[in-house]
Amino acid sequence: MSLKDRIKAVMFDFDGTLIDYDSKTTKETNDALRKLKEKGYTLILNSGRPVAISLLAVEDIFEDNYFDYCFGCNGSEFYDCQNHKLELLAYLDPATIKDVEKLLRSELLYVGVYDGTDFLVDKQPVEEYAFKWFKERYLNVKVVDFSKDIIKDYPKVLSLSAKEDRPQVTELIANINDERFDMYFSSPNALETVPKGVSKALSVEKILDNFDLKAEEILSFGDSANDIPMLVATTGVIMENADEKLKKDFTYRCPAIEDGGVYVFLKKEGFIY
Repeated sequence: MSLKDRIKAVMFDFDGTLIDYDSKTTKETNDALRKLKEKGYTLILNSGRPVAISLLAVEDIFEDNYFDYCFGCNGSEFYDCQNHKLELLAYLDPATIKDVEKLLRSELLYVGVYDGTDFLVDKQPVEEYAFKWFKERYLNVKVVDFSKDIIKDYPKVLSLSAKEDRPQVTELIANINDERFDMYFSSPNALETVPKGVSKALSVEKILDNFDLKAEEILSFGDSANDIPMLVATTGVIMENADEKLKKDFTYRCPAIEDGGVYVFLKKEGFIY
């Protein structure tokens, strides 16, 4: 059976897959989503961004919201786009979030949590890269005192740094090992802290448990380390803009966005014409 003939649903990472790291897409990518939708495939967005921010970006960047379901915060949030229902699947409690902020407190990092379209951060942003990053993600930045102002659960902590500081940030977190959470980079700028065991594979499990689908019937696209659990759990396609060390274990490759991206792959494999 060909790849096209066994796939019923297509799952996409967002940043680096459907949009570039300047939050821009191409006409070809939009056309690919539209054509998949017209052919009756179930479309799923699986992003490190919160659902609220992802949907704002989709509305702004694409011609329509083509997605049936949207996962946010690397699988911690689930949104049914048809019935407009949001479900929190995993979270960090206030005590854990405060401990993470203490561990990551550094002049290299802005440590924060998403609160709807607000980003609650530990200090006032001053660098141009930070202003650009927050603007591209439709975020209102609010400086808070984590020890006093974090009083509820959040799906994750996001820590932002300059791309050139990533080696130093990597060294900073090298010896952090806590049974309550995992840490990994989801982009050159972003360090994610998520509940222990949470990954985009959780999104796949949610889909398999609640809908009439098998893992081999889901095609997924991604480019970053946080996408690997999703890609491994399904029929995974790695983007050419991914780190070389991530690409070596995947048979299916997809051109980078600027080279046609998912449109080129889907057309080559007969999903769209």
